[in-house]
Amino acid sequence: ENAAKAATVVEQKELSFEELLETRVPKIEVVDMGVHYKGHNPESPTFVTIGERIHCIAPTIRKAMDERDPEPILRRAAEQIAAGATYLDVNIGPAEKDGPERMMHCDNMLERGLSLGMSSDDLWFDPLFLVVKGMQDKQMEVLEAIKMFSDKGLKSTGGLSNNSNGAPKEVRPIMDSTLVAMCMMQGLTSAIVNPNDRRLMETIKSCDIFKNHVLYSDSYLDL
Repeated sequence: ENAAKAATVVEQKELSFEELLETRVPKIEVVDMGVHYKGHNPESPTFVTIGERIHCIAPTIRKAMDERDPEPILRRAAEQIAAGATYLDVNIGPAEKDGPERMMHCDNMLERGLSLGMSSDDLWFDPLFLVVKGMQDKQMEVLEAIKMFSDKGLKSTGGLSNNSNGAPKEVRPIMDSTLVAMCMMQGLTSAIVNPNDRRLMETIKSCDIFKNHVLYSDSYLDL
C-alpha cells in the first residue's frame, strides 16, 4: 500500500503544467453576470476600493474551491463589481501572524523594488490594520504609518475591516466607515473592503468629495 502511494505521488509530480490544468482545473465558460467593469484611471486621485469577499475563510468560497465550482466565486465577484469595487482581492490563504515594525519594512521593500527597476507607483504599502478588540492601543500607530506613507508620496492599501473583527455584526459597519474616513484624511489611497457595505461605500464617496477628488453634484452617491 505504501509503495502504491509513493508511486502515485511520483506520478503526480511528473505531470506537466498543461496536464495539471487539464486534470485539476475545471474549464470556466464565459458567463454574462449582467455586470460590466467600468475600469479605473490610475491617474485619478479617487480612493481605490478592493473587494475582499473572495476569501478562503468564507464558507461559501471554501466550499466552491473544494468542489472546483466557479459559479459562487463568479457571482460574488459580480456582486462586488456592481457595488463599486475598483479591484478584487482574491485571497486563497490566511494571513501571517507576525509583521515587522512598519516603516522599516516599507523602506526595505521600496529600496528593493527600485533596485529592480520598479517605480514607487508600482508598490502599494499595507500599514497592517489590527483588530480593535484586544489591540485598541495600536490603532493610532496604524494611522501614523499611513501618514508616513503619504508624506513619502507612496500608495497604501490593506484589509481595513480587520479592525472590527470580533465586534457585533451591527457595529462593524460603523467602525469600518469611521476608520476609513480617518485613514483617508491621513492619506490612505486604497483599502480591501466589503463593497456591499453601503454605509462604508457612501463614506468613501463623501470623503473623496471633501478631499476635492471628485466634483460635487447632488447625485454624487449614485456615481
